[in-house]
Amino acid sequence: MYDRQNNVSDLVDVATGGAAANASSSWPSISDDGRYVAFQSGATNLAGTDLDVYRDVFVRDRQLGVTTRLSNRNFESEMPAISGDGQRVVFHTRANNILASDTNGLQDVVLWHMSSGVYQLVSHNSAGGVSNGISWISTSSSRCSTTSCAGWPAG
Repeated sequence: MYDRQNNVSDLVDVATGGAAANASSSWPSISDDGRYVAFQSGATNLAGTDLDVYRDVFVRDRQLGVTTRLSNRNFESEMPAISGDGQRVVFHTRANNILASDTNGLQDVVLWHMSSGVYQLVSHNSAGGVSNGISWISTSSSRCSTTSCAGWPAG
C-alpha cells in the first residue's frame, strides 16, 4: 500500500510479527483513514495456525501492526469489503462452520464486526433464515461506500 501523504510504501499482507506472506494475497479493501486493510490470501503464516489449503480473509491494523484472520474454516472465503470506519468486513464464503445457522451447504455472504468479533449472516431469506441458493457480494469495487454500507447493522 502506498501512502501518498507520507510518501511511504507499506506491505500489508504480513504476519503480526512482520513475516511476509508465504502465498499470494489479493482483493485489498481499505478503510477511509487507511488504518485497516482487509484482503484475501492463501498464505498459511499470517495469523495463528492455518491447516487448510483454502483462501482466507484477513484484516491488517496498520497502526498496531496486527493481522487478524477472519476465516480459517473448511472452504474458501473471498472478496472482502471493509466499512469506511474499518469496524465491519463483509465477504462471501463457502465455509459452513463460521455460523452455526449456516446449513445450506452453499456460498453465503457474512458480516464480521470488529468490536465484538461476531459474525452475522447477510445472505438470508425474507424470513431471516438461510437462503436456498448461492450468494455473492455485488460491488463494482473492493471498497464499499458510505451508501453501500448504510444497510449494514452497527457493530
